[in-house]
Amino acid sequence: MASQLTQSKKRALDDMDTNTINTSTSDEEISKECENFQMRDVMHGITNIQNTLANLLLRIDGQGRHLDEVTKDIRGKHGIQERLENVQEQANDTIYITTELQEKQKKMERELSRMKDYIVRLEYCVKIQSEQILELRQSKTVYREKIGSRPMADEIISGEEVKIAISTGKTTEDNGNRFAAHATPVDSYKQVRRSLVEVMRTDNTTSASHNIYAFRFTSNDGTIHEGSEDDGEHGAGRMLLKTLTDNDINNALVVVSRWCGSKIGPRRFTHITEVGMSAARNMPVPV
Repeated sequence: MASQLTQSKKRALDDMDTNTINTSTSDEEISKECENFQMRDVMHGITNIQNTLANLLLRIDGQGRHLDEVTKDIRGKHGIQERLENVQEQANDTIYITTELQEKQKKMERELSRMKDYIVRLEYCVKIQSEQILELRQSKTVYREKIGSRPMADEIISGEEVKIAISTGKTTEDNGNRFAAHATPVDSYKQVRRSLVEVMRTDNTTSASHNIYAFRFTSNDGTIHEGSEDDGEHGAGRMLLKTLTDNDINNALVVVSRWCGSKIGPRRFTHITEVGMSAARNMPVPV
């Protein structure tokens, strides 16, 4: 801007020399002319500044509209922010589903582990029960071969009479059912057979609906021999034998007689074991 002012002054001086300006022009007029040139230069500069500011404002306005469009793309409906929120929501749902699946998988693994453990225990129980059943069958076969069949009437009536100590237990009645028990000491299969015959000779024993018995004795080599008979009262003989075993009753034969009345259900097993144990405890010989 200072260079423009200097050039204007030079042009004014040249014009003054060319037109043979009157040397008598006063300094005041020259000064006024210079001021007019300076004013025009200032106004021209202001105009340039205004044009520059206007262009700048137009550019700022354009940048503002562009920022508005970018903001709309980011924050408006279906914009980047909304899409990011949807993606974040989907990611959270995926994490939740994955966590839930992991928990279900762990639960299934625990259930499978319990099931495997149950199967192993079940197989073990089946094995043990199979062995026990086989042993029981073998034991029943042995003692039945050595004892023989249940004493018949002719053997009871005409058989050889053997003098043995027979202990009686308490008698129990329940809804028309009567239970009584007898016990004798035994130390061999032969003694078990002879004792059965003698017990059957006691008063009214042969008239009973069922004569359940169980025995246990220890042989000279220390082997424990045992057996039982339900005589139609399913499971009663085994339960009576278990009761003798649990109470450590040894070298004894226990016979429980039942005269049936009305149905009493499982209570019959309680009566059978109770009267049987009362007879076993009344034996005079230590067992």
